[in-house]
Amino acid sequence: MPFTLRLSPWEKQLATPEIVATSLLPLKAHDEAETLRQRRLRAKEAVIPATLAKPQVRWGLRLELPSGLAATPVAWRDAQGQRRGEARAGALHELELPATAGVAATSLELTNGQGRVWARVRISPAGPVQVLLAEGVRAGVWLGIVRAPSEADWSERAQWRERLRWQHEREQVLPPGWERNDEWASGRGHRLDLPLREGRDEGSHRIRLIDTTTGWAAAGRLDVRYDEALPVRQ
Repeated sequence: MPFTLRLSPWEKQLATPEIVATSLLPLKAHDEAETLRQRRLRAKEAVIPATLAKPQVRWGLRLELPSGLAATPVAWRDAQGQRRGEARAGALHELELPATAGVAATSLELTNGQGRVWARVRISPAGPVQVLLAEGVRAGVWLGIVRAPSEADWSERAQWRERLRWQHEREQVLPPGWERNDEWASGRGHRLDLPLREGRDEGSHRIRLIDTTTGWAAAGRLDVRYDEALPVRQ
């Protein structure tokens, strides 16, 4: 069934907000508590990783074609028939999507160039991405955050792999089928792959990449909506 995706802007966030009780304190004590809260917040902001302070988010679509047809080379083509990237065979095909709204409206097809279409993707300037799939094609979404240049040293990738943790909503573990990849972007990024399963993954998914050392996170929302429409004709 066709579906629509929307990725919100990502922002820094304290994974565990600083809480200072003030409701029952006299005015002077209330002001002192607020001063303490601000001081603690400044101390925390001093240690926020650059990767999370201004997260560089990338995301895209991941398609898996029926295995019996994986030998046929396919490529993404725009509305004018111009190829985007090289044609290649294989079951898995990805398409990186715009990380921000305001881009020009774009329509792309995953096709063999001879009339057979496996997927159509329409990118709206307002942000939503509509995806129509041929029968038998399975879809997923990937999203990732590339570490800031000051934190992208190859020798530190193991350290960041231990520090950073993906979190969905407030659950301590990722949903079944969600997979992290800490070798993405030549070992300088952290990626999450989400399968899309009709009837199970619709709705708003609030996702965070948390630094367990400092308590800071990069947080955003992925909206998935299934639409009532016919699948793309092959």
